[in-house]
Amino acid sequence: MGGEELYIQQNNQNSNLLVVSRQKVEFQLRYTRGPHYVGNGTEALQGHRTYISNLRQTGKLLMGGPFPDFGPPVVSVVDEAEVLSIVHSDPAVAAAELQVQVLRWDIKFGVNIPL
Repeated sequence: MGGEELYIQQNNQNSNLLVVSRQKVEFQLRYTRGPHYVGNGTEALQGHRTYISNLRQTGKLLMGGPFPDFGPPVVSVVDEAEVLSIVHSDPAVAAAELQVQVLRWDIKFGVNIPL
């Protein structure tokens, strides 16, 4: 879940070689209330919850859940262009009910996250 990894091990008489190549990067998405935020019951925010759930089902969402002032989902994607596409496709962001700060996160360890 922490990104696809390629492990290549070469064994011969003179060397043991282990190469690990990360193919994905992680970003934290810091959601905060946008200028058009009116409350939790709006269609855009319901669409946001569905959208986040779909990211989880596709394996792009590593973890998430709201804090009182913002939600910090962490996504695993190929590059920055993909994370920006995810952000701009969120219905609540498109409706300006939520704003997002995108932070690259170089995760070094985690529970059940192979790195």
